[in-house]
Amino acid sequence: MSPFRAAWRQTKAGFLSLEGSPRDLYLIFVLKLLDSYSYFSLSRSLTLLLTEEFEVSDYNAGVWYGVWGSLLTLYGFVLGGTIDYLGVRRSLLISFLLNGSSRLVMAATQSRTVLLLMLLGPNTIAGSLGIPVMTIGVKRYTHEGNRGYSFAIFYTIMNSAALTQGVIMDSFRIGFKHGFRIASLPDHSLLNSGSRLFLASGCIASLIGLIVSLTLNEAAQPPAPKRTGSEDLEGSTHSHRSASSADVEVELPASPEAPLLGPSASQANGGSSSAAPTPRLRLLGSDAKHDPAVHDASAAAAADGEEPAGSSLAPPGALEGVREVLRSRGFWRYLAMCFITVNLKSVFRHLDATLPKYQLRAFGCNTPIGLIYSINPALIILLVPLAGAMLTGFQHFDVIHWGGYISALSPFWIVAFNSAWSTAAFVAMLSIGEAIWSPRWYDYSMSIAPNGREGIFTALASAPLFAAMLPTGMISGALLQAYCPDNGQCAEREEEGDGGASRRLLGLMTGRGLAAPGDPEPYSCNGRMLWTIVGLITLSSPLMVLLTQRWVRPAAGDFARLEGTHRPGPLTEGECFDVNDADPTVVLENVFESSLLHAAESGSASGTAGVGTATGATVPAPHASTIS
Repeated sequence: MSPFRAAWRQTKAGFLSLEGSPRDLYLIFVLKLLDSYSYFSLSRSLTLLLTEEFEVSDYNAGVWYGVWGSLLTLYGFVLGGTIDYLGVRRSLLISFLLNGSSRLVMAATQSRTVLLLMLLGPNTIAGSLGIPVMTIGVKRYTHEGNRGYSFAIFYTIMNSAALTQGVIMDSFRIGFKHGFRIASLPDHSLLNSGSRLFLASGCIASLIGLIVSLTLNEAAQPPAPKRTGSEDLEGSTHSHRSASSADVEVELPASPEAPLLGPSASQANGGSSSAAPTPRLRLLGSDAKHDPAVHDASAAAAADGEEPAGSSLAPPGALEGVREVLRSRGFWRYLAMCFITVNLKSVFRHLDATLPKYQLRAFGCNTPIGLIYSINPALIILLVPLAGAMLTGFQHFDVIHWGGYISALSPFWIVAFNSAWSTAAFVAMLSIGEAIWSPRWYDYSMSIAPNGREGIFTALASAPLFAAMLPTGMISGALLQAYCPDNGQCAEREEEGDGGASRRLLGLMTGRGLAAPGDPEPYSCNGRMLWTIVGLITLSSPLMVLLTQRWVRPAAGDFARLEGTHRPGPLTEGECFDVNDADPTVVLENVFESSLLHAAESGSASGTAGVGTATGATVPAPHASTIS
């Protein structure tokens, strides 16, 4: 079967799998579109806003950009328990309320201090509440037959929002540059600045999101899957299950207002408990055979015609789980891989923080930076399904390694030609590489993580990326200040007539940017040196993978010391289109999703299973195939 036909069959089967889904699943998709637009419209314009509207230096703008991205994820970890108890609807309401109000203040204020307080306070808290709870919402409103495809749509919607904001960004910055031109207001006021109006457009998205969140159904439940047991959903690689895969039946709260983790068994029977609530679930598949306590309890309950009761086993503590992971050879291999590929992932931060300023300073303030950026999400939406179908038979590690070269070499388009069209070629080549290796990174992470340790594993392994976000922002600012400084180019062009516009067009076509015979020095921008440094930093990652693959490549037995680690079949849960995992929002989604899987596995080991489920949904336990 050709890759195109296979991709079409997967797409068709995925759409059919959504039949009968509650409307709340589609509301989550709408909320994801609104939230993603709000996020990308800020991430793409933040460093420009700080420099153009608040006169922050390139270096300091890069620092604040890095701090913002780091805090976004840090707050997510800190507020994780809060999300569990607030529930879906309350978390979303607070998120959209904080996001809309903080962005309005940021767009209207003239104070740099107020801007930073809003940016690093309410705005990042809003993101840390909204991002993971939407992932949880998708899990709640789906079953094992359509969950993988639902996450695929989830990430496609994220890229659709990125595509949309690029076009809107150019409309505000070029077509509506001076806003409403109200003479009584300052030039850099909200109504007289296209950049500020573009930032404020996220308030409209948040307001709509706030209204949509109010309509979430408190009793929505996913439909029962059409095919259960070990049957596969025909044609869908996101729903494949092996005959030996285990099922975990999870009790989810019937209301979005209810806590995301249900009450304990004693609480369900009318008792009280001061312990933290744990999810109720039942281990149904082959993994139950590996747990004698669960097996004996199930057999006894079956003989009496009752549901299996909980065993006396206690779930492993969080600290003990961390110790077990740290003692495993496989974790240190994976952690080394995370460190090695940090530079590869940092190129996406340069796409946000470095490229827009470089384009405006080298090729003119009317350069369509948003349209050029939109090449990235457009190609991701188009290529990810095809690349996934074509590269299914290749190992995750190899796809990440060789696909990384394509992304890493992309900055050298600007080095070779240093023209406006070369920046488009840079984004296109970067996107092709991303479509190849980035979706496989999350599958790679989950495929080597031991069962029941996905949450701890992902959280610990994400540390290098969080630590690198601030240095990447600092490097971006330092490179811009050294090789492409802001010398008032845009302000000097305001009085240009038709001759100036013609010269800009000629400069873009010939690669000379704004420069022309007789132009003063302020228009100098050494883009070749800037992007050579970025390219070499990025290229260091796949080269280091090549040199160290003997030690960092996953091997059988990496987690042999972890008790209860079983790998009976291929990965089923989490096989989604994980696009650009260097983005803090996507990292946070992945960590929360894998944390839920870890909670489910821990609950099954504790024997808290045995009570019925509120939804009747059965979700597959995460499994991973041994990688040699």
